[in-house]
Amino acid sequence: MEQPEPIAEGLTFDDFLEFEEKAETKHEYIGDLIYDMAGASRNHNLICMNLSGHLFNHLRGMPCNAFMADMLLRLRIGEDDIAYYPDLMVGCDANDNHKRYLTQPSLIIEVLSESTKRTDLREKFLAYQSIDSVQEYITVKQDEMDITVFRRDNNWQAEHFRAEQTLIIPSLTFEIAVSEVYEGVGFAD
Repeated sequence: MEQPEPIAEGLTFDDFLEFEEKAETKHEYIGDLIYDMAGASRNHNLICMNLSGHLFNHLRGMPCNAFMADMLLRLRIGEDDIAYYPDLMVGCDANDNHKRYLTQPSLIIEVLSESTKRTDLREKFLAYQSIDSVQEYITVKQDEMDITVFRRDNNWQAEHFRAEQTLIIPSLTFEIAVSEVYEGVGFAD
């Protein structure tokens, strides 16, 4: 798979936020480059809705909030500002309250697709590890029941959760059956 071409370059992060306010589709920002984002499938949306619904209910009354794909994650690597739209994030820092983005999430979840898998498992995985507040990074396959959890307290080693198991997120005292994450999802033969 070849690297996508940027659609714009030379913009500051503030320019990007202004650009994004007016855009009809979402984009990601890396350094001074802006990239189009891929669309999402039915399975992708169902998985995100299942996870976000359960997380939202679990976090009620707690100082944490769950955010879906329209909240940016802003980070800085070296001299570069970077902004991604993770599929799901949980933020627990009361001071991390910008209206458009988080900088200190504790949990990040990406639903993998053929077009984003390499970026999610390489570039974003490394970028997310650089955020001190991130305790877990979770990737969810959409074509089979397979969830991978990378935990800071486990040196970012992969832990797989499959069909008959329960996904456990200790940093949020959250548990969900893998089958509930995939409720309503259809798999091609």
